[in-house]
Amino acid sequence: MSHNKQRQGIYGEVTARVIADLEKGRLPWVQPRDSARCGCAATGRRYSGTRCAREGSVAALALRVAAALPTMAPLPRAVFDRHRYRGMTYDAIAEELGISVDEVEHALASAMLHLRRCTDADDGS
Repeated sequence: MSHNKQRQGIYGEVTARVIADLEKGRLPWVQPRDSARCGCAATGRRYSGTRCAREGSVAALALRVAAALPTMAPLPRAVFDRHRYRGMTYDAIAEELGISVDEVEHALASAMLHLRRCTDADDGS
């Protein structure tokens, strides 16, 4: 199998995993939190609600994610896949990809920002 076809297969697999998570009501780019302990440190207000509720239907969000994944840069996508779906640590990702832990952190932040920007409802903000 050529490298290009192999890469397309991996991208398809990641896309399918993200869509499966969304169908279960999970946002794979958001770390799970203990909602009883989450809140704004400055105001003491507790966080409430979910992004899915603001976004509308999960199906619509899944379509936006499916469209966003192929447009993600290769390094952030590789880091996102390894961390979110394979459960790899930053150190293991860095070693496997031949990059520093700082680069892993930056790439993961870039991936999550990309997904956030691409999946935000078109509300003019």
